[in-house]
Amino acid sequence: MVPAQRVPSDVQPDDPVSADAASAADEGAVAVEAPPAVEVEAAVEGPLDTARSSVAEGQLFSRPKAGGVHAGHRYNPGLDGIRAISVIAILLYHGGVTFLPGGFLGVDIFFVLSGYLITSLLLLEHDRTQTLHLKNFWIRRARRLLPALVLMVAGVLVLFPMLDVEWPQSTRGDALAVLFYVSNWWFVLRGESYAQAFEDPSPFQHTWSLAIEEQWYLLLPLALLVLFRSPGGRRVLGWLLAIAALASAGLMAALQSTSDGSRAYYGTDTRLQGLLVGAAFACFAVSPMGRKLLDNAVVAVLGWIGLAGLLVAFVLAAQADPRMYQGGFLLLSVASVLVVASVVGTSKLSPNVLLSWQPLVVVGVLSYGIYLWHWPVYLVLSPERTGIDGVPLLIVRIAFTALVSIASFVIVERPLRIGAPPNSLASPQVAGPIAAAALVAALVGVAVPGVAGIKEESADSVDSLAAVAADRTQGGTGANKILLVGDSNALSLFAAVRDDPGPDVNLSIATRFGCGVVPYTASVEGKPLSPEQPLCTDWAAVREMEIEAAAPSVGVLFAGSWEQYDRWIGGRTVPYTSDAWLEATTADYVQVLREILKYAPRAVVVLNHCHQVPDTGLPAATMFAAGRYPPVLNDAKRVAATNEAAKKAAATLGNKVAVIDPNPFLCKSGYTSELNGVTLRTDGLHLTTAGGKLVWGWLRPQLTATR
Repeated sequence: MVPAQRVPSDVQPDDPVSADAASAADEGAVAVEAPPAVEVEAAVEGPLDTARSSVAEGQLFSRPKAGGVHAGHRYNPGLDGIRAISVIAILLYHGGVTFLPGGFLGVDIFFVLSGYLITSLLLLEHDRTQTLHLKNFWIRRARRLLPALVLMVAGVLVLFPMLDVEWPQSTRGDALAVLFYVSNWWFVLRGESYAQAFEDPSPFQHTWSLAIEEQWYLLLPLALLVLFRSPGGRRVLGWLLAIAALASAGLMAALQSTSDGSRAYYGTDTRLQGLLVGAAFACFAVSPMGRKLLDNAVVAVLGWIGLAGLLVAFVLAAQADPRMYQGGFLLLSVASVLVVASVVGTSKLSPNVLLSWQPLVVVGVLSYGIYLWHWPVYLVLSPERTGIDGVPLLIVRIAFTALVSIASFVIVERPLRIGAPPNSLASPQVAGPIAAAALVAALVGVAVPGVAGIKEESADSVDSLAAVAADRTQGGTGANKILLVGDSNALSLFAAVRDDPGPDVNLSIATRFGCGVVPYTASVEGKPLSPEQPLCTDWAAVREMEIEAAAPSVGVLFAGSWEQYDRWIGGRTVPYTSDAWLEATTADYVQVLREILKYAPRAVVVLNHCHQVPDTGLPAATMFAAGRYPPVLNDAKRVAATNEAAKKAAATLGNKVAVIDPNPFLCKSGYTSELNGVTLRTDGLHLTTAGGKLVWGWLRPQLTATR
């Protein structure tokens, strides 16, 4: 008997990002004698009360016992354990657990695992047949992924309006992008960063990773076929995949330094690095040298190091940290590969014992459904709707997610695996999901535009504010050339009145959407974070040029919510209550006022005022990057601190700077959502169109009086 070739031992469609590979028997990737021999064994369904009952028929096993290959291949649940840790991190991250700001990295672990599993199966199929059956492969992917996805999309489109859950105007396009597996590029085209997306969240926001996975399924087999037919292609395949992973990481770093975060975060080319790292490892794992080395105790120890690295990343990483885009995601992928390598090895020193704990395995088995459903469930079970918050809300959200995921698994996913259909588009199990997808697409076109959940004030959405910021068209032709300088709150005022600022006004704006007046490094829960880098760094460099181009007769500086945060200075947190914070914030305001006074005879400071941003339960780093961190923005003491700095800055420059306080007008009795029967804000922060006109009617006479 020739040595058995190692194959993936946990290939099933139950991971949140990929649902990748419960296809060994479907593909015919069971044992045939060929040099080198590929000896595998089909899984046997166990009782429903065991974790093994979830294993798809045809799942591969790879661990020989002394009694012989077929007697000894047994289920390796460790990879399900990896899935579980990853999806749990995502659940906690989106649930607002503050000590896991890096929980979003669970998606990247799934990328690595998927790259390894799918590439391994394709390599083994090519070893057997000297080709790849692309039609069969893609049909299997559709059969295993589409049903649960269609169920989720249909459920959201039907239930959200019934439950009066608000969703953004873009939901129609979001749903169609989900069904066609292009949602990641859809978000790029909308220019929406991962953090900004949660300001007005789509129920399909999380599907960007599913789109990348499906694009991977489309591209990888084609690329492998080309490489297999190239001279020396198979011998250098692993190296080529590793080089491609480095190129993907390099592209992410380059894009992060030259554009906003959406292109680097959502792009298929930039996020392929994790999949490519897993694929490169697969080439090593199925090689003779790899099969020998994976059983080494050193690999087992490296697995523990990799697992520790993942846990540390969950605790320390931040989505807004530029270092994540400058090699951080690649390092995370390498750590993930170390864990996978130790789990598929046979050393008893590996983390497999820990990762094979049955509760983890069960979570891993259900992880595809958990990932699909968790975000819509979280949106439905909001603090406002449930009346609870914190840990109790998180428990309720996870419990409901588990119930829906189990139902999806029992009703949709598992029956399709048990009744493995033929690889034919005409088979009911394949044609059914495709027909359902078409039906849902029709439902999207008919139902979504008119549902109650879409906010009527679509002109005040984040997307429209971003468009106004990019447009910069001046409003009015009057003699009073008023320039507004500030953050997105000032921008919302400009957007509301630009078309009709008054007969005596020419109105312009100098701002950068997603940035404060003067970008700085903030401290959020003791960690340094910078808003929307590198966009804001560029804004600091061009702000004075935009002021000069406007040539205003009066420049208006809006003290804003971005300045309310603690600062990170000299490697430590400087709280807003300290003299050092007041000095630094005052200096920033003085800097901007000096720039205004270089090109305008007068300047005005409009003080900060009350906000009431809703708590969405998201992590601090995510909400900070979106400019929506409630504990800071809703703190009246922090509002007062920024106003103290702004007044001090105005006093520093003498009588050339006037100060206007909107609080007696807007916040006479604290925060209010309405004034004189007019809804003031879209989200507790930005002004509605009607609210902006009301505020401008109060503010404009005071600005023109300063001429």
